[in-house]
Amino acid sequence: MTLPDPEISDKQLGLPPVNNLIPEDFEILEPNDVYSSSAHLLHQWDDTDLWYKKDDKFGRPKAIV
Repeated sequence: MTLPDPEISDKQLGLPPVNNLIPEDFEILEPNDVYSSSAHLLHQWDDTDLWYKKDDKFGRPKAIV
């Protein structure tokens, strides 16, 4: 059994565009009692609320979307 020859094309493979959603700075901010005590409403839209509460418990960057 012989396999067919693949088509040869003039197209060249390239790299994907740079992902600007990958963070470059993973530094953890110092603990802050004001932002760690309770959540703060940052912005409110018709169908969504954006809250912020600093997490000092684990000392790691994280996001919940």
